[in-house]
Amino acid sequence: MTTEAPTLFGAGSLGFGLVSPKQRKKRNNRLLVHKSRHALRSQTGDALFGEAEKPKSPEEKQAVNYFRGNTASLGFFAVAYFYPIFTLPAVALAVYACIPIYRRAFISVFKERKLKNDLLNGLVVTGTLATGHFFV
Repeated sequence: MTTEAPTLFGAGSLGFGLVSPKQRKKRNNRLLVHKSRHALRSQTGDALFGEAEKPKSPEEKQAVNYFRGNTASLGFFAVAYFYPIFTLPAVALAVYACIPIYRRAFISVFKERKLKNDLLNGLVVTGTLATGHFFV
């Protein structure tokens, strides 16, 4: 009767644990149930197959548009580092993506008569774009 030394990098109950080679062999011999693609799709919501969920409300659609504008402006700013002609569309997209910040700043200052964090965010965005510090 030989005693088998446990290994340190087996899958334990909390992540890493001590698992002997005999226990590892038991785990590897379990049956794997392969599900059809249709059954897997219904469980994952089509996220694994490149079909993302469509935004449902107008607010979600608008948020996705602003996110796409931010992403595109970041790409343009990266290209503008080497080709300065791309700075103008990058700034325009960044301002478009920051419209919600400017809108909330306007509401907080002129309608609520309060100085809130939205005003500071709007000033920071404007200052960084005006001074050319695009990747701050």
